Amino acid sequence: MATLCSLVVGPGRTFAADVDFHDAPFDESHWSFQGRDIHPVDALDQKALRLDDGVAMLKAAPSFTTGIITYDVLFSSDSPMYSGLRFHGKDDGQYEYFYLRAERNGMADANQYTPVINGDQGWQIYSGPEFSSEEGYKRSGWNHIEMRVYRDSADVFINGRRSLRIPELKTGYAGGYLALSSSFGPRFPFNQVYYANFRYNATSIERPIDMPKPVRRDEPGLIRKWQVSDALSTEQAAAIEHGGPSSTPRYRELDVETNGIANLSRVAVKKGSETAAVARFVIDARKKGLRMMRFGYSDAVDIFVGGVPVFSGNAKFLSRDSQFLGTVGFHDAVAVPLREGHNDIVFVVKESYGGWAAAAEFVDSEGLSGAALGRP
Repeated sequence: MATLCSLVVGPGRTFAADVDFHDAPFDESHWSFQGRDIHPVDALDQKALRLDDGVAMLKAAPSFTTGIITYDVLFSSDSPMYSGLRFHGKDDGQYEYFYLRAERNGMADANQYTPVINGDQGWQIYSGPEFSSEEGYKRSGWNHIEMRVYRDSADVFINGRRSLRIPELKTGYAGGYLALSSSFGPRFPFNQVYYANFRYNATSIERPIDMPKPVRRDEPGLIRKWQVSDALSTEQAAAIEHGGPSSTPRYRELDVETNGIANLSRVAVKKGSETAAVARFVIDARKKGLRMMRFGYSDAVDIFVGGVPVFSGNAKFLSRDSQFLGTVGFHDAVAVPLREGHNDIVFVVKESYGGWAAAAEFVDSEGLSGAALGRP
């Protein structure tokens, strides 16, 4: 048991005093290990865990809800390595995830928070100040990470400085397991990371009064509710693209995230070759005419209006150049031909990595209505 004498929340403000922490040495009595090349080692005078590509799950805290978690991280070189903490974990495919992007050192997305839902890491959906921050890591020494987890939000401190505020945890889980993980990403299949000095305190801590609310996209023409199919195979998606929406299976309603983007993984679960889904909505128009629609997607999409194709695109990770991330936003636009009355707008979306998403809003929503817009 270790004791932390003071915890500084902000300039001049002390969070708590004499907080008792549980130590979790990296041995099989405290952790279960999954993956390759996971070994307790000595690193820079510390008893550490060397982790190449895998997960170390803490046995002693199967239902961590709120509290403070601290640990140290050492990177073995300048090459990409994604090292992070899983918390509020439900199973292998459902957890909150905060990780460091060592190769983005000094950049605005040097770290990342994302929910993992049905096995899909949605970092392409959750981007910007609420999910990432600029950070400078030590390249030849230990980096100290402290995460304060509240019931619905979290604060992250790196090397003694508050680095990221997460105003809303997105899975909705009140608690769950704690785990450390590491992976090398899709580009560089090598490298290692080291963890040391893992400590935690499962204390009851409240959301700070100065924690901001999540920024909510609320444009009048935003599509707020989508109808989403089950996951489909590539062949099924191709048949739908040629045969129209009547070929689709059942739909389930999905609300967009606070940033206006629909995370399709909440209702469509990838299984083997089933990596496509149909996301659709209906718009009622008082009169016919062209309307400009901004939209986003991940990873690839074919858009139909009344069964007629109006757009096809690919925003897969690295698909356009060596730096292209494929993050989702309202970056594209197309003039869609609306007829008077009901208009069925269909996105056939294919996913491979980083987030399964659809987003849309009408620049001018005058004369448009329907449940998708959140108004009759």
